[in-house]
Amino acid sequence: MRDSKHRSIADALVMFWIKLKSNLSYSQIGTLFNYDLSSEDRRKRVSKACDGIQHALLTHFVPRFLGLGHLNRSTLLSHHTSYSKIFFGGGACLIWDGTYLYINKSSDHLLQKQTYSGQKKRHLVKMMSITLPDGYVLDTIGPYAGTKNDATIAHHITKVNEQLQQWCEPEDVAIVDRGFDRVREVFEDMGLEIGPHVKIVTAALNCFRPPIFQSSDPKKEEKLARIIKARAKANNQLQTTVEKKPLNSRCKWEQIDETQIDFPRMSEDQLRELCFGVYQIKQARTYAEAHLNKNDGDYQLEVTKNSDTIIRCKIDSRHSGATQYYCWIEYTMDDIYPSDSDSDDDDDLLAAKFYEKQPIKA
Repeated sequence: MRDSKHRSIADALVMFWIKLKSNLSYSQIGTLFNYDLSSEDRRKRVSKACDGIQHALLTHFVPRFLGLGHLNRSTLLSHHTSYSKIFFGGGACLIWDGTYLYINKSSDHLLQKQTYSGQKKRHLVKMMSITLPDGYVLDTIGPYAGTKNDATIAHHITKVNEQLQQWCEPEDVAIVDRGFDRVREVFEDMGLEIGPHVKIVTAALNCFRPPIFQSSDPKKEEKLARIIKARAKANNQLQTTVEKKPLNSRCKWEQIDETQIDFPRMSEDQLRELCFGVYQIKQARTYAEAHLNKNDGDYQLEVTKNSDTIIRCKIDSRHSGATQYYCWIEYTMDDIYPSDSDSDDDDDLLAAKFYEKQPIKA
C-alpha cells in the first residue's frame, strides 16, 4: 500500500482503527478528516482506504502474530505459566473457547435465522479462539452462525483443518468446558488429552499487549500449583466427617442468631492462601450482597449441638433462583503457625501440611 494524493498510509490506518473502535459510518469518518466532498464521495473514499489497509494488514501483519504457523514449538512452550506446567505437563496447552459478536437484525430471512442465538436471545456470529496459558492468542477461527454451539464449531474445525491435525503432538493438552463433551474423542484422535477484523484486532493484541498473566514469584506459584494439584486428588476430610456423623439435613441445626460462637478472624493474606488466589474473594462480595438484600441483612448461618467446630450455611445459586446449596465449614480457634513445608517435599506431603495449617476448612 502506498500514499496517494488524497490520503497518506497513516491517515488510512487511523481511519481503519476509528471504524473498528467507534463503528462510525464511512461518511462520518470522512468528515473527521475534512473531506470537502458529498456524503457519497466521502463514503467511497474512506471505504476504499479501509479496504486497502485491511488487505495490507491481513497480508503482512496478521500472519506474523496469529495462526498456527506463526510460532515455532519452543516459542509456543515459552507461553506456559507455573500453574499450567504443573497441572498439564510440558506439552502445548491449548485453551479452546468460543466468543461472539452481536450484530443487527438482518432483512435477509435466512441470515436472520442463522444468526439468532437461542441462548443469548440476540443475533450474533461466533468465533473460536485458541489461546495459550498466559493469554496469548494462538489463532482465532470463524465466523460461524449464531445457531452453532462451541462443540459443533470445534468438531468442524478439527475435521477440516489439516494443519491443526498435523501440528498437534501426543503430549499436547486441550482445555475445554463441559460443552465440548461431544468432541472429546476427536481431540483424543488428534493426540490431544473471524472474520478479517477479528483476526486483525487479535493479532494487534498479540503484538502490542503484554501477557495477561505475568509471573511475580515463580517459586511461590509453582509451590501453590503443586498444592492445588495434590489437594484436587485428595479426599475431603470434612466431607467424610459430615457423611459419617449425623451432620446432614436430618440433624437439628439452629440459626446463628440464636447461639453465640467464636469464629477465627483471618487476614487478607490468609484468605488468599485458603482460596488459592483472589477470584473467590472477589466473588464473595456479590454473593453477600444478594443474600443480604434478600434476607434484610439476615445471612443464614447454622450450628448444631453435635459439633462445636462445624457450622453450616445456605447459599443461593447465582445461576438459578430455585437452587440452593449447603456449605459446611470446620474451624478452630487455636493459634495456627506457619508449617515447615518445604518445596522439596513431595506433592501429597506439601498439600497435607498446607491443609493442617488452615484455621478453617470447607
